[in-house]
Amino acid sequence: MSSRNDQLWTTVAETAFPHEAHLIATMLNDNEIDTVLKDEHFSSMYPGASIALGGVKVQVQTDRVEEARAILDANNNANLEPPITED
Repeated sequence: MSSRNDQLWTTVAETAFPHEAHLIATMLNDNEIDTVLKDEHFSSMYPGASIALGGVKVQVQTDRVEEARAILDANNNANLEPPITED
C-alpha cells in the first residue's frame, strides 16, 4: 500500500477560507475520495496573505480528479435554496 506522500495530488478547488475548504473536502470524502488541504495552516495564521498565495487548496489523488470535479460541478449546479411554499 502506498502512503499519501507517494501519490500524486492535484488541486481541484481553491478557497480563501479554511472552513470552506473543509466543507469541500468533506463532500469529496463522503464520496470516498481522499483529500489533502494544502496551505490550510498558513491561511489560518495569515488570512490576508493567503489570498495572494491562492488560498487553501483542496487536492485529490490525480487519478480521481475527473470524478472529484464532477461531484463539485454537480454541487455547484444544485438548487441549494429551500423550496418556496405557498400558504
